[in-house]
Amino acid sequence: MKLLKPTGFPDRSARITDTESNPDSLTSRKPRRYTTGRNRQINVKASDATVALFYRIADELEQPLGAVLELALKALEAERGDKTDNTWPSVSTAERTISLMI
Repeated sequence: MKLLKPTGFPDRSARITDTESNPDSLTSRKPRRYTTGRNRQINVKASDATVALFYRIADELEQPLGAVLELALKALEAERGDKTDNTWPSVSTAERTISLMI
Protein backbone atom coordinates (compact mmCIF):
# COMPACT_ATOMS: atom_id res chain seq x y z
CA MET A 1 0.00 0.00 0.00
CA LYS A 2 2.86 2.38 0.76
CA LEU A 3 4.21 1.95 -2.75
CA LEU A 4 0.92 2.65 -4.51
CA LYS A 5 0.81 6.42 -4.09
CA PRO A 6 4.39 7.30 -5.10
CA THR A 7 4.34 4.98 -8.13
CA GLY A 8 0.89 6.00 -9.37
CA PHE A 9 -0.64 2.50 -9.36
CA PRO A 10 -4.37 2.37 -8.60
CA ASP A 11 -5.53 0.87 -5.33
CA ARG A 12 -7.09 -2.55 -5.98
CA SER A 13 -8.54 -3.04 -2.51
CA ALA A 14 -11.88 -4.79 -2.20
CA ARG A 15 -14.86 -2.49 -2.51
CA ILE A 16 -18.29 -2.86 -0.95
CA THR A 17 -20.66 -4.41 -3.46
CA ASP A 18 -24.40 -3.80 -3.77
CA THR A 19 -25.03 -7.19 -2.15
CA GLU A 20 -22.91 -6.33 0.89
CA SER A 21 -24.46 -2.89 1.34
CA ASN A 22 -28.02 -4.14 0.70
CA PRO A 23 -28.54 -7.61 2.21
CA ASP A 24 -32.16 -7.65 1.02
CA SER A 25 -30.98 -7.56 -2.59
CA LEU A 26 -32.41 -10.21 -4.93
CA THR A 27 -28.95 -11.66 -5.40
CA SER A 28 -28.51 -12.49 -1.71
CA ARG A 29 -30.48 -15.73 -1.52
CA LYS A 30 -29.43 -18.89 0.21
CA PRO A 31 -27.94 -21.42 -2.24
CA ARG A 32 -30.28 -23.98 -3.76
CA ARG A 33 -28.97 -27.46 -4.48
CA TYR A 34 -31.30 -30.17 -5.73
CA THR A 35 -30.58 -33.43 -7.53
CA THR A 36 -33.44 -33.58 -9.99
CA GLY A 37 -32.13 -35.07 -13.22
CA ARG A 38 -32.77 -31.79 -15.02
CA ASN A 39 -29.74 -30.87 -17.05
CA ARG A 40 -30.87 -28.06 -19.33
CA GLN A 41 -30.58 -24.37 -18.55
CA ILE A 42 -32.61 -21.47 -19.88
CA ASN A 43 -31.95 -17.79 -19.31
CA VAL A 44 -34.78 -15.31 -19.44
CA LYS A 45 -35.05 -11.60 -18.81
CA ALA A 46 -37.64 -10.67 -16.22
CA SER A 47 -38.51 -7.78 -13.96
CA ASP A 48 -37.42 -7.75 -10.33
CA ALA A 49 -41.02 -8.34 -9.28
CA THR A 50 -41.34 -11.41 -11.51
CA VAL A 51 -38.09 -12.91 -10.23
CA ALA A 52 -39.11 -12.24 -6.62
CA LEU A 53 -42.50 -13.87 -7.23
CA PHE A 54 -40.86 -16.89 -8.87
CA TYR A 55 -38.50 -17.42 -5.93
CA ARG A 56 -41.27 -16.78 -3.37
CA ILE A 57 -43.48 -19.45 -4.95
CA ALA A 58 -40.56 -21.90 -5.12
CA ASP A 59 -39.80 -21.27 -1.44
CA GLU A 60 -43.45 -21.69 -0.42
CA LEU A 61 -43.73 -24.95 -2.37
CA GLU A 62 -40.26 -26.07 -1.22
CA GLN A 63 -39.53 -27.06 -4.83
CA PRO A 64 -36.62 -26.36 -7.16
CA LEU A 65 -37.08 -23.62 -9.73
CA GLY A 66 -37.32 -26.12 -12.59
CA ALA A 67 -40.21 -27.90 -10.89
CA VAL A 68 -42.04 -24.60 -10.34
CA LEU A 69 -41.54 -23.70 -14.00
CA GLU A 70 -42.92 -27.11 -15.05
CA LEU A 71 -45.96 -26.67 -12.79
CA ALA A 72 -46.61 -23.17 -14.14
CA LEU A 73 -46.32 -24.31 -17.75
CA LYS A 74 -48.63 -27.28 -17.17
CA ALA A 75 -51.19 -24.99 -15.50
CA LEU A 76 -50.99 -22.52 -18.38
CA GLU A 77 -51.29 -25.32 -20.91
CA ALA A 78 -54.34 -26.73 -19.10
CA GLU A 79 -55.92 -23.28 -18.93
CA ARG A 80 -55.41 -22.76 -22.66
CA GLY A 81 -56.76 -26.21 -23.51
CA ASP A 82 -55.32 -28.73 -25.94
CA LYS A 83 -54.66 -26.58 -29.00
CA THR A 84 -53.15 -28.41 -31.96
CA ASP A 85 -53.32 -25.51 -34.41
CA ASN A 86 -50.46 -23.23 -33.18
CA THR A 87 -52.81 -20.22 -32.85
CA TRP A 88 -52.59 -18.23 -29.66
CA PRO A 89 -55.97 -18.10 -27.91
CA SER A 90 -57.41 -14.96 -26.41
CA VAL A 91 -56.11 -13.93 -23.01
CA SER A 92 -57.14 -16.58 -20.50
CA THR A 93 -57.92 -16.27 -16.82
CA ALA A 94 -54.49 -17.67 -15.92
CA GLU A 95 -52.71 -15.19 -18.17
CA ARG A 96 -54.71 -12.29 -16.71
CA THR A 97 -53.90 -13.52 -13.19
CA ILE A 98 -50.20 -13.79 -14.01
CA SER A 99 -50.16 -10.30 -15.52
CA LEU A 100 -51.82 -8.89 -12.38
CA MET A 101 -49.22 -10.56 -10.16
CA ILE A 102 -46.36 -9.03 -12.10
